Amino acid sequence: MNRVMKRTAAVLSAAVMTVCSAFGNFTTVAAEPKEIEVVFDFVLDKELIEPDYRKDGELTDFNDFASFKTAPGESFFIPTGIFDSDTHGFSGWTIDGFYGYIGGETYRVPEDYAEDQIVVKAVWYDYKDPRLIEM
Repeated sequence: MNRVMKRTAAVLSAAVMTVCSAFGNFTTVAAEPKEIEVVFDFVLDKELIEPDYRKDGELTDFNDFASFKTAPGESFFIPTGIFDSDTHGFSGWTIDGFYGYIGGETYRVPEDYAEDQIVVKAVWYDYKDPRLIEM
């Protein structure tokens, strides 16, 4: 009986070691960092938009608004740019349709961001909108 108990203990011990070592190997594998593409959507056709001069005296360049990659928890600057159109005025950028950002502001990507893309959309107002107040 003593011999059976020793063999049973040895088999159980080996099983526990096998299970622990198998799960231990999974935790040592580093997860690849998730890449999120940041895309700037001008909403209007770019042919209708004219770059204007920024406060630093430089003309806004569309190339400053090229797509790029970032990761959850990282921050990125929204490029500084001033735009104009014959029919619409540029007022800034939005990511969620609620909060607004201007050029030079920082956006921090949430740690739990699940999507593969962040779309930064331009916000325009219509010059002919009757709700605009004349100055």
